[in-house]
Amino acid sequence: AVLVNIKMSCKYKILGVLPNRIFICQRLGAAWLEEKHGYRGDVSEAVVGFSPWQKHHMLLADIQGCLMELQPLNDEDWETIYDQNVVMNESMSFLGLDIFSDDVANATAVQEKVGKTLAMMAEGTTRPRS
Repeated sequence: AVLVNIKMSCKYKILGVLPNRIFICQRLGAAWLEEKHGYRGDVSEAVVGFSPWQKHHMLLADIQGCLMELQPLNDEDWETIYDQNVVMNESMSFLGLDIFSDDVANATAVQEKVGKTLAMMAEGTTRPRS
Protein backbone atom coordinates (compact mmCIF):
# COMPACT_ATOMS: atom_id res chain seq x y z
CA ALA A 1 0.00 0.00 0.00
CA VAL A 2 2.90 2.36 0.73
CA LEU A 3 4.41 1.94 -2.73
CA VAL A 4 1.02 2.42 -4.40
CA ASN A 5 0.39 5.70 -2.57
CA ILE A 6 3.93 7.14 -2.56
CA LYS A 7 2.94 9.52 -5.37
CA MET A 8 0.48 11.16 -2.92
CA SER A 9 3.23 11.95 -0.41
CA CYS A 10 3.74 15.69 0.12
CA LYS A 11 4.60 18.47 2.52
CA TYR A 12 3.37 22.05 2.77
CA LYS A 13 5.13 25.41 2.73
CA ILE A 14 3.30 28.25 4.50
CA LEU A 15 3.05 31.25 2.16
CA GLY A 16 0.87 33.48 4.36
CA VAL A 17 -1.27 33.62 7.47
CA LEU A 18 -4.87 34.80 7.78
CA PRO A 19 -6.71 35.48 11.06
CA ASN A 20 -7.86 32.65 13.31
CA ARG A 21 -5.19 30.13 12.33
CA ILE A 22 -5.89 29.94 8.59
CA PHE A 23 -2.76 29.33 6.51
CA ILE A 24 -2.15 29.91 2.81
CA CYS A 25 0.07 27.02 1.76
CA GLN A 26 1.86 25.57 -1.21
CA ARG A 27 1.81 21.80 -1.61
CA LEU A 28 5.20 20.30 -2.42
CA GLY A 29 4.73 16.87 -3.97
CA ALA A 30 1.57 14.82 -4.62
CA ALA A 31 1.40 16.14 -8.19
CA TRP A 32 -1.44 13.69 -8.98
CA LEU A 33 -3.70 14.76 -6.11
CA GLU A 34 -6.31 16.48 -8.29
CA GLU A 35 -6.14 13.70 -10.86
CA LYS A 36 -7.23 11.24 -8.17
CA HIS A 37 -9.60 13.43 -6.08
CA GLY A 38 -10.83 15.96 -8.63
CA TYR A 39 -10.62 19.72 -9.10
CA ARG A 40 -10.58 21.58 -5.77
CA GLY A 41 -11.62 25.03 -7.04
CA ASP A 42 -10.05 28.48 -7.16
CA VAL A 43 -9.80 30.84 -4.19
CA SER A 44 -10.47 34.53 -4.79
CA GLU A 45 -7.60 37.03 -4.77
CA ALA A 46 -9.65 39.04 -2.25
CA VAL A 47 -9.30 36.15 0.21
CA VAL A 48 -5.62 35.25 -0.24
CA GLY A 49 -4.09 38.46 -1.60
CA PHE A 50 -2.59 37.06 -4.81
CA SER A 51 -3.55 35.69 -8.18
CA PRO A 52 -3.58 33.27 -9.93
CA TRP A 53 -4.58 30.50 -7.54
CA GLN A 54 -2.83 27.36 -8.77
CA LYS A 55 -3.51 23.67 -8.17
CA HIS A 56 -0.63 23.39 -5.68
CA HIS A 57 -2.06 26.16 -3.46
CA MET A 58 -4.37 25.42 -0.54
CA LEU A 59 -6.01 27.00 2.49
CA LEU A 60 -5.30 25.07 5.67
CA ALA A 61 -7.30 25.69 8.84
CA ASP A 62 -6.19 24.69 12.34
CA ILE A 63 -9.53 24.05 14.04
CA GLN A 64 -8.88 23.12 17.66
CA GLY A 65 -5.74 21.22 16.65
CA CYS A 66 -7.32 19.41 13.70
CA LEU A 67 -5.89 20.46 10.31
CA MET A 68 -8.50 20.83 7.56
CA GLU A 69 -8.24 21.93 3.95
CA LEU A 70 -10.73 24.66 3.08
CA GLN A 71 -12.19 24.46 -0.42
CA PRO A 72 -14.56 26.88 -2.16
CA LEU A 73 -18.12 25.71 -2.69
CA ASN A 74 -19.09 24.88 -6.25
CA ASP A 75 -22.51 25.31 -7.92
CA GLU A 76 -23.60 21.79 -6.93
CA ASP A 77 -22.70 22.48 -3.27
CA TRP A 78 -24.82 25.67 -3.29
CA GLU A 79 -27.76 23.79 -4.86
CA THR A 80 -27.53 21.10 -2.16
CA ILE A 81 -27.47 23.75 0.57
CA TYR A 82 -30.48 25.50 -0.99
CA ASP A 83 -32.42 22.23 -1.29
CA GLN A 84 -31.69 21.20 2.29
CA ASN A 85 -32.41 24.59 3.79
CA VAL A 86 -35.27 25.98 1.66
CA VAL A 87 -36.92 23.06 -0.10
CA MET A 88 -36.68 20.45 2.69
CA ASN A 89 -36.65 23.01 5.54
CA GLU A 90 -33.75 21.27 7.29
CA SER A 91 -31.67 23.22 9.77
CA MET A 92 -28.12 23.83 8.62
CA SER A 93 -24.98 23.26 10.67
CA PHE A 94 -21.83 25.18 9.87
CA LEU A 95 -18.65 26.40 11.47
CA GLY A 96 -17.81 30.08 10.99
CA LEU A 97 -14.10 30.84 11.06
CA ASP A 98 -14.55 34.65 11.21
CA ILE A 99 -11.53 35.32 9.01
CA PHE A 100 -12.77 38.71 7.82
CA SER A 101 -14.93 41.49 9.28
CA ASP A 102 -16.28 44.88 8.25
CA ASP A 103 -12.97 46.44 9.35
CA VAL A 104 -10.79 43.75 7.75
CA ALA A 105 -12.63 42.78 4.57
CA ASN A 106 -9.91 41.03 2.55
CA ALA A 107 -6.35 39.68 2.55
CA THR A 108 -4.85 43.08 1.73
CA ALA A 109 -6.53 44.61 4.79
CA VAL A 110 -5.21 41.72 6.93
CA GLN A 111 -1.66 42.38 5.71
CA GLU A 112 -2.01 46.11 6.40
CA LYS A 113 -3.33 45.46 9.91
CA VAL A 114 -0.50 43.02 10.66
CA GLY A 115 2.04 45.54 9.33
CA LYS A 116 0.64 48.30 11.57
CA THR A 117 0.64 46.00 14.59
CA LEU A 118 4.26 44.97 13.96
CA ALA A 119 5.28 48.63 13.58
CA MET A 120 3.54 49.51 16.87
CA MET A 121 5.25 46.59 18.58
CA ALA A 122 8.65 47.73 17.26
CA GLU A 123 7.99 51.20 18.69
CA GLY A 124 6.97 49.65 22.00
CA THR A 125 3.50 51.22 21.92
CA THR A 126 1.65 47.92 22.22
CA ARG A 127 2.22 44.34 23.23
CA PRO A 128 1.03 41.23 21.45
CA ARG A 129 -1.92 39.42 22.96
CA SER A 130 -1.07 36.19 24.75
